[in-house]
Amino acid sequence: MYRAFRREPNNSGLGKVLADLDIAGWDLHNAGNDAVYTLQAMVAIAVKSLVEKQGIREREKEVIEKKIREAMEAAAEVVRENKEGW
Repeated sequence: MYRAFRREPNNSGLGKVLADLDIAGWDLHNAGNDAVYTLQAMVAIAVKSLVEKQGIREREKEVIEKKIREAMEAAAEVVRENKEGW
């Protein structure tokens, strides 16, 4: 899951994954601890992915709104120019 999230070709160890996600991991290579940390990492990856997608959507929305404003300003200018010609 981490490899797909980061789009990396190689696997990463749990310690590296935890460090990258700012999760403190103690006594790794203990089955119970590894299981808990793996679940924490999976939740963190899911949350980060969702936050990134929301950020992308907000930026796309801002771009669309800017284009709409620019188009409205251009249309208003055309109307003003046409009015002066009458």
